[in-house]
Amino acid sequence: MYSMYSRWSQRVPADLIPTQASSHYQNCRRRRSPFASMYQFIRTLLVMCAVGLAASLPQPKHATASLQIYPDTNLVHARIPDSSGYSPSPLGLPSVFRAKIHKVRQAKSQPPEWQDNVCRGRKLISIMKAATLEEAAASNGGRDLSTPWKDINDETLTKYGWTLREQRMGTEVAGVGERKLQSDLGIQGVSPMGLIAHHNNPWTDDAGVKRKETYGIYQDIFNPAFGLIVAVIIEGPSYRAEEYGLSQSNVPPLKQWADFAHLLWIRQCEAKGVDPKGLRYVIQENIENEETVALMNWAVYSTGQKFRGWKDRGPIYFSADSDEGAALIGSANGRGTAWLLAQHKDTLGHKTITRVAVFLTDVDGDKDYRSYSSKMEDIQINALYIIENV
Repeated sequence: MYSMYSRWSQRVPADLIPTQASSHYQNCRRRRSPFASMYQFIRTLLVMCAVGLAASLPQPKHATASLQIYPDTNLVHARIPDSSGYSPSPLGLPSVFRAKIHKVRQAKSQPPEWQDNVCRGRKLISIMKAATLEEAAASNGGRDLSTPWKDINDETLTKYGWTLREQRMGTEVAGVGERKLQSDLGIQGVSPMGLIAHHNNPWTDDAGVKRKETYGIYQDIFNPAFGLIVAVIIEGPSYRAEEYGLSQSNVPPLKQWADFAHLLWIRQCEAKGVDPKGLRYVIQENIENEETVALMNWAVYSTGQKFRGWKDRGPIYFSADSDEGAALIGSANGRGTAWLLAQHKDTLGHKTITRVAVFLTDVDGDKDYRSYSSKMEDIQINALYIIENV
């Protein structure tokens, strides 16, 4: 079994590691002894057995989410307990499954996709700022920019092979709101809810042809009281179909993260008695998309900024009016938030992204959450999209 937490985009070739970590990394690259290799092999076998055992265990029927803030480090840790208590890993599995090892270094040159993403971001900003999609379409060649999925019911979800469920096992937003981010956003002790949309059932298209499940998955954490959505995994049907060698004909019409984020946000707001127009922040957690991370690296490097130490990992802010902010909005991880706001003005209000922040957090769920790690493999890169009324 593969930890879903470790892949919500693609892989990180990240370039944002603090300078003092470089020597640490070089010192760790020692030649392995045969005994160390054998130990690693046996450990891997044991891990695989543990995954199989964990997958066979029954899941608890419900759980209560909580979010804790540790005042000594100002880390915010959101988690959902299983039946045996709080689990330190995202799916109730050993912490070794938390995430892939990410190498984070300084950017060297402008990514070839930079200008394309800047242009795309500026176009998305204009669409968000337009009073209506019709107005936005007029300046975009008359292209229909709307979504047919403004009101999705359970029957529609079932028709296209989707299953919704609450997150019943341990889920973390490791370090969301590090010292400066928490201060900037004013995070309070609140209770988020984790939800998963999973394309795990066959479906029949309009021509009556049976189609396969793609195992596309969207895993998000919703906090209506704080106006926050945390996107943990975004691996839609199109991406999963390509990964598994399936024909794109198996991808259902209902497939975009923005439509699912809207559906689940509305449902959570209704359940909590909160106005859905209170959406203020979207965090894209543990970004692994190579192109997006390259854009983030260059945004930091080109503006002469850097993460100065392991205890000072950001956030670094970029205005949406800047090339850097536009590029991050136009990136693979930013477009979904832009379309969420642009296509759902009727329920979310007339909003746009005004700033984007890049920040680093811990990944290793086996550590004491009150301490900072100095190991590069414990670092993940995240983006915060700040939303305001137009």
